[in-house]
Amino acid sequence: MKTRIPVFWTVVILLLSFQNVYSRDLVLFDRPTDQPLYYHEFYYDKDSIVSSSGKIRVWTTGFLTDKGREFANKVNSDIDPYKQLFYDEINCKERKYRTLKAISYDKNGNSKVMIDNPDGKFSSISPNTMIDRLFKTLCKQKKKGK
Repeated sequence: MKTRIPVFWTVVILLLSFQNVYSRDLVLFDRPTDQPLYYHEFYYDKDSIVSSSGKIRVWTTGFLTDKGREFANKVNSDIDPYKQLFYDEINCKERKYRTLKAISYDKNGNSKVMIDNPDGKFSSISPNTMIDRLFKTLCKQKKKGK
């Protein structure tokens, strides 16, 4: 019984954190195109932006479109396709990024940490991708001093 209590409180804290991120000021930066596996609308949390030494850290989330929900239910019945969070870092000077953390939740509300990589390697940002659109949005704002 003692081991269930910490697990319960961990889930409660993660769910509250999840709700806090979703209740903040989310800004749309990418929406579906005609690409066959492009089923999310992506938002960043304006209140989570941290900028330091030419780098920006931000929480993002993707909400599935109807077509995306249909596809996700076929591929993985355990993960809740409506609850996914990402903590990304973008290097505006070098045009690179890395995902520091990605969290998905199962249909019972339990967190599934997909990536927990605080010291991960930066990757180049490919043109015309979701991360490219986030880069252009956030790094452009940084240059303007917003």
